[in-house]
Amino acid sequence: MSILERALRFVCGFLVCLSLSAGAAPLLLSNAHIIDPAVHEDYDGYVLVDGATVVRVAKTRPVDYRGEEVDLTGKYLIPGLVDAHVHSEGNRAPIGEPDEEFGPEETARRMLYAGVTAYLDLGLDADTIFNARQKRREGAIPGADIYAAGPVFIGVGRRGRGGARVVENAVEARRELDQLTTRHPDVIKMIFDWAGGRRLLSAEAMRALVEHAHELGLKTVVHIGTWENARLAAEAGPTAITHLDDYAVIPPEVAQAMGAKGIFSIPTMAVQQDFLNILEDHRILDSPLLHDVVSHAVIESYRGLDPVGFADCPTCKWQREGRKYYGVSLQRLLSAGVRIVAGSDTGNLGTFQGFSLHRELYVLNRWGLSKWEALAAGTTHAYELLGLNMGLRAGADATFVVLDASPLDDIANTQRIDRILFRGEWVDRDALKAAQQ
Repeated sequence: MSILERALRFVCGFLVCLSLSAGAAPLLLSNAHIIDPAVHEDYDGYVLVDGATVVRVAKTRPVDYRGEEVDLTGKYLIPGLVDAHVHSEGNRAPIGEPDEEFGPEETARRMLYAGVTAYLDLGLDADTIFNARQKRREGAIPGADIYAAGPVFIGVGRRGRGGARVVENAVEARRELDQLTTRHPDVIKMIFDWAGGRRLLSAEAMRALVEHAHELGLKTVVHIGTWENARLAAEAGPTAITHLDDYAVIPPEVAQAMGAKGIFSIPTMAVQQDFLNILEDHRILDSPLLHDVVSHAVIESYRGLDPVGFADCPTCKWQREGRKYYGVSLQRLLSAGVRIVAGSDTGNLGTFQGFSLHRELYVLNRWGLSKWEALAAGTTHAYELLGLNMGLRAGADATFVVLDASPLDDIANTQRIDRILFRGEWVDRDALKAAQQ
């Protein structure tokens, strides 16, 4: 070993020791098969944690480490998962069956149990969601971190009822946005949907919301119904566009405009496919993870659906139609350099809090994303969208999901959770599961 190598080894060792000298006891995750979606690399390695922070990620064991150690031989370690499109009221049952109704606090518990360490609620009344977010930030409730838009902006409906904010023009858009900012939303969401001849928000109001949010330093998510909505939204330059057109392939120029402006896409494939997927294959309902986070009654209500009798239901028809276009649209978005973010749109038919983020990754993979790209959608790209300090690097939050099998072999293996490290502490999954029963 050269003098320079010895010096570097000493300095690196000193910095590690200095970093570990203050705060909580260090923890070494050893012999894990590390899967890093940010750089598309997997290897056997070590993760050194100090309190809530990652100190070092390496392929070799830290020299002279003597602290707490957890041997993860045979396990697979990924960064914490994020669901970037959630409606956290509960779980929807098929029409005529009782829904499983709860709220954002219970959603946070179920999400964390399922390895979803943060979620973005995109449309709930201000008091309910922002109060739950505050309680979670204060540590008053267990569960995943909550990020929230609060009430959505839309151009039609009744005003002043505590729900959606109705804005018909630029003046109203700016005024209503100023009022909402007092609650410090993490993003602003607007329903800019012209599908089926509807006009749920004018282009003028959409542009004003995006522009004013930018002036206020706020991120924006635009719900679209058609690619014309996406084209107009891309011109305005929001942070993200959510959903795909179910009846057409995205025009190349729209995908290119999104890529050129760095606009994220949250395609929500779980909500746009899984009711039909479940109808066609009830084995989806056999997942052990699903049974841990969803009531038996709701699961059985889906299992009782007759594939023949429901084959032409309205939801089935548009989801079947979408299958003609989704794959090509996703590939055009990827080719244009658009970052795909996983969002399940839970709270809607065919989706389940916590479980459907895993289904989102599965369906994204099925519709053309590589396993690496699907994993990045639920981790790296979601962190970039929300500004989260997470990942497999020094200085990041120590939040990881340990799996029993590799998602690079089968993306559905993200469901096979062994344990979860959340900001440097092991999650008591049994306690989370008991709380929801």
